[in-house]
Amino acid sequence: MLGVVLWSDPVEHKAVIWCEDHGDMAYFKGTAHDGASADFDSGDLVQFEILTESRLRRALNPKLVAERQFPTLLEDLAQAKPTVSAQKDRPPRGGQVVSFATALSQRMAGRLERALA
Repeated sequence: MLGVVLWSDPVEHKAVIWCEDHGDMAYFKGTAHDGASADFDSGDLVQFEILTESRLRRALNPKLVAERQFPTLLEDLAQAKPTVSAQKDRPPRGGQVVSFATALSQRMAGRLERALA
């Protein structure tokens, strides 16, 4: 799979990758012992194998395809506005929030009125 590095830490051998399938992000965690490194910069295009474990996508054996291919992607994603279709899919906002204590006291008052009637 191909992806773009959004964040990396070469000291900790970690990276977060936005995948070409626009699914969940892939996370890379190498170790100094296995020779795997996250010596990537934000915007680098990488190729990797994907492994899904417990609903977490892991990037395995990432290889640099092109440096700084998408240097502004992280900022572009942060500034992106929701699309019209994404807004339509959301449940309606608003409504009346009633505290539990208020609802309970109103319910008990109604029962008392019916019992006395």
